[in-house]
Amino acid sequence: MDYLDDNMDDESFTPSENNQVLQEMLVYGRNHGFLDKNNKLLMSSKPLIDCLEIYCAEDSQLTRQCRNQNIRALRFGLKEGDLGTIEGTEKIFHILYRYRPSHVWMSPRCKAWCKWNQFNAARSLQGAQRVVTTRKEDAVHLQLCEAVFLHQHRMGPLFHFRLEQPVGSDMLYEDALRMITSCLLRTRL
Repeated sequence: MDYLDDNMDDESFTPSENNQVLQEMLVYGRNHGFLDKNNKLLMSSKPLIDCLEIYCAEDSQLTRQCRNQNIRALRFGLKEGDLGTIEGTEKIFHILYRYRPSHVWMSPRCKAWCKWNQFNAARSLQGAQRVVTTRKEDAVHLQLCEAVFLHQHRMGPLFHFRLEQPVGSDMLYEDALRMITSCLLRTRL
């Protein structure tokens, strides 16, 4: 099975240029025996856990309710690692490759893209510059979302991806998430 190949049959699954997190994920997979030198999977494509929640609180309801229903679930929040660092992302890569979650639910913080920051950016040039700076600093999280989305897609039809953002978040309009938002169905709860 090809993990990521240049001859993908659907252009909508082409990663954004310069996704450093995706490149780190592939290197990690090769260096730890999950992928061969051509990025082909060297592992089973059978899920070992049902749900992985990423960017969540240590008492998140999704994981708690899954476990209450005897659904195999893991959570990854700040307690488990900072996903803005290579150490944190490598922990996520290990979980994705090793445990192969059937469902990944990601809810990155939206502070840089929320309504309040949109309001603050409109109030002054300094406010707008702060928002731009914060968004650049948080771009790594959007790249991680894209990398995880591609990973789940490449794992096969038993693997799913969800991205949670509040209504009004500008995050969904960022270039790094264009592929995700064009492929997923939107649900408003």
